[in-house]
Amino acid sequence: MRRFYRAATGWIHTRWLGGLQAAFIVRSLNVQAAFRRSPPANGALVLDAGCGEGASLTALMARRYPDTRFVAMDMFILTPPDPKPPNMELRELDIMHASFDASFDIVYSLDLLEHVEGPGAVLKNFHRWMRPRGRLYLHTPAAGEFHFFKGAQEGERPAFREVRKGDMHMREGFSPEDISVLLAAAGFENIRLRRTFSPATWFFKELFTIGERGRVPGIGILLMPFMVAGTIWDRFFPPRRGNGLWFEAVKS
Repeated sequence: MRRFYRAATGWIHTRWLGGLQAAFIVRSLNVQAAFRRSPPANGALVLDAGCGEGASLTALMARRYPDTRFVAMDMFILTPPDPKPPNMELRELDIMHASFDASFDIVYSLDLLEHVEGPGAVLKNFHRWMRPRGRLYLHTPAAGEFHFFKGAQEGERPAFREVRKGDMHMREGFSPEDISVLLAAAGFENIRLRRTFSPATWFFKELFTIGERGRVPGIGILLMPFMVAGTIWDRFFPPRRGNGLWFEAVKS
């Protein structure tokens, strides 16, 4: 059954979403929409900052844009994607101490800032690593999150693996003003904000979390249609209230 499930969902991981984890779906669809709206030029260089284990979203985007070069960076990249696209590079680096030339045309970073002690310093790093007029896409959790189920909250999760430094939250969320001020201070302009994870979308995200912790077989594929539909709805009809913040900005 496990082999059948992996075979049946393989194209979702490699060609469409990059994964079936509920929050990952939301972030993946938002990144894909941003790239469709402003496709990178041939030969452009893109950084996925805080790509996560396996860098599956970076691999997906590299397959979508074979004439663009992608760098996937994280403190922990345990397993390279199989197969790894030829236009994708992996870097195991601490974002607080990494150093790049000012060469990236696009940087995107998804739910990273809440894990670092100095989010402003990270944004200044992004600005320093980008070419003039480079684009930044950023997703963070929103301050004052609402919840439907106590068992779906972060503090209730079991330890599936050893806790690592990069897992720890330095803060649980940001206000729109928090990030806007930090972006402007780092040198970004044309800052645009949209909320994600509306109550309806978050409801299904929490159902996924409970199912995952309860080892419910196939919970990702069962809830995927609801997560996809909710994310698309939230993009076209931005909610006033949501547990996520999506920012787009340009290097001045």
